[in-house]
Amino acid sequence: MAEGLIGILQQPHGVVSTQKDEKEKLSYQWSYPNTWAPDNYLAFLALKKNGLLEEARTVATCYMENVSQCYEKTGLLWEKYDGIEGGVSKKNEYEVPEMLGWTGGVFEEFYRMKESFATTI
Repeated sequence: MAEGLIGILQQPHGVVSTQKDEKEKLSYQWSYPNTWAPDNYLAFLALKKNGLLEEARTVATCYMENVSQCYEKTGLLWEKYDGIEGGVSKKNEYEVPEMLGWTGGVFEEFYRMKESFATTI
């Protein structure tokens, strides 16, 4: 089950909150293609717990790369990101605020574990 779900929600730049819905006419903060720190962290923990270590590494790496690349361009950390195209979220119901604690916290946790990714998590 975990493999199937991550296969749907894992995108090039992070785990998205919801599947794409062609009928969706409104932009909600948690809608596709947004990726949030808690989504990535919870997906990482679930994959790790289920022994899917390579998939867990992929989640962490994609999230860190997206946040890092966006930081290099803007000089800021952001509340949420675009899981498909990368960078700051473009689909919003409000202006995206910069730096929330969970953005930095999840990045730091993944970064701290990065050294152990080569062998184990």
